Amino acid sequence: MIRLHVKLGFPLATTPQRSKNQWKEALLLNAQRINEKRVLAVPDEGKFAERIADFSSARYPDVISGITPDPRTGLTSKMIYDNQRSNLSRSYLKWTTKLDRMFETVNGVVAKRFKDVVEAAETLFGDGVAARTLRAVGSKIEGVGAAVIAPFWLTDHPKAESLIRKGTDKVIDGAPYNITPAGYQNAFVAMLTHTLTMSMIQALKSNMDATVVADLNTRLNHLCQRMVDPGLGLTPFATGGLSHCDIVDDPALGEVLDVQVDQI
Repeated sequence: MIRLHVKLGFPLATTPQRSKNQWKEALLLNAQRINEKRVLAVPDEGKFAERIADFSSARYPDVISGITPDPRTGLTSKMIYDNQRSNLSRSYLKWTTKLDRMFETVNGVVAKRFKDVVEAAETLFGDGVAARTLRAVGSKIEGVGAAVIAPFWLTDHPKAESLIRKGTDKVIDGAPYNITPAGYQNAFVAMLTHTLTMSMIQALKSNMDATVVADLNTRLNHLCQRMVDPGLGLTPFATGGLSHCDIVDDPALGEVLDVQVDQI
C-alpha cells in the first residue's frame, strides 16, 4: 500500500537579485547582533562542547555509517568518527579566536572583516547560492524547497501539505506519513534536511551525472532506512524501490526529489 508519493521540483530562482540583495543587507545591518548572539549562546569552552562539539559528534555516526574502509588510508567509519570527535573537542580556541577577529572593530568600523567578507561574497551568492542552494532549500521569497518539504512529509508535520508549491510539486498518491519512531521526528528532520540540501547541490553541480546521483541516492535511502520505525512494516528504502527518496531527472517535470513510502 502506497502511504505517500510526491515529486518535489528544483525550480530556478525567479528573483535571485532580490534574494541576493536581501541576504546582503540583512547581514550587514545585523552584524553586531549576530556576534552578540554568538557570544551569548557559546560564551565558553563548556558551552562549545555542549552545543557544538557534542551535538555534532552525536549525529556524525549516522552520516558516515556504512562507509567501507578507505583503501588508501585504511580508515574505518569508527576511526573517522573518533578523529572527528577528537578534533572538535580541541577546536574551541581556534573557533572563538577566528570569530573574534572577524567581528572586531577596525578603523572605527564594527565587524569590518565580517562586512568585507559579505561584500565580497555577493557575487558568489548570486552565482552559487541562488543558482543551486535556493533551488534545494528555497527562501522566504520563493517558498521553502524540496530539501525542507520532504522531511516534513516523512514525519507527518502539520505544515507538510501547505508547503506543496503549485506548478512545481506534484502529489501522486497518499498524504504525509511519519516513518520515524516516537521522539525521533525532530532529529530525522534535521539530518535529512541537511543531507538533502548537500545532495541536491552536488547533483546540480554535476549536471545530474548518473554516477554521482546514484551514489547520492544510495546515501539518502540509507539514512531514511536507518530512521524507520520497524513496527510500521514499511518496504525498505532503496533507490528505485517501492519506498525511496531519490533525486531523479523526470522526463515531464525535470529535476525532482521523488519520495515514496510503501507499507507491506
